[in-house]
Amino acid sequence: MLRLGCDHWLAQGGDWGSTITHVLAQQRPAGVVAAHVNWQLVVPALPPANMTNEESAVYADIQRHADSRGKLAGYFRMQATKPQTIAYALLDSPLAQASWIYEKLHDWTDHEDHSEALTIDETLDDTSLYTFAGTAGSAARFYWENSRSTFPFGLNAGAIDLPMTATVFQKETIRPPRAWAAALWSRLYYGTSSKSAVISLPGSKRLFLSKSSERPFNRFDFCVARSRANH
Repeated sequence: MLRLGCDHWLAQGGDWGSTITHVLAQQRPAGVVAAHVNWQLVVPALPPANMTNEESAVYADIQRHADSRGKLAGYFRMQATKPQTIAYALLDSPLAQASWIYEKLHDWTDHEDHSEALTIDETLDDTSLYTFAGTAGSAARFYWENSRSTFPFGLNAGAIDLPMTATVFQKETIRPPRAWAAALWSRLYYGTSSKSAVISLPGSKRLFLSKSSERPFNRFDFCVARSRANH
């Protein structure tokens, strides 16, 4: 980031990118002054005693998400076990790549009935990143590598001292309460939004930046380094 002319910068990530952003916040490379995530890795390994209704709902969501993986996680299993097989098809056929990405964008964004949260151009832009760069293989292999990793993150990334801000989307898979983040993040701003779900939409950047301009982050002119998830 320093080579790009960013003396001070803010990291942002969701999904896989959230894991990367948590690591950046812990390692604190030169210039990073704060981080924002929309997937908060702050869930206690063991359920707290005398849980509130909000806390109980999070663990119920975790179980519901785990139960649904058998029905909806074919993409995950394929990439985690046979990434090279799917890579040949996705690299050979732009139609296969478009279908593979479109399904995820449709399922993981917040939209009403048969409407779409993303325009056709936005969907094609996202798909083109994989097609033109030829990254379907490396994106799939990332799942294979992660499934064999001993990195003990799970849903709890541990303590962070860097200033952190987070947005909890109301249709997100898991919505940890502020108290769990406060227990791990020593400097915290925590917000909620009624919009979006697993994939934050392009318009969400305005929401992220508006939150990042609030205390304690308004002392700097920021460059934003967004950690993009590969699916």
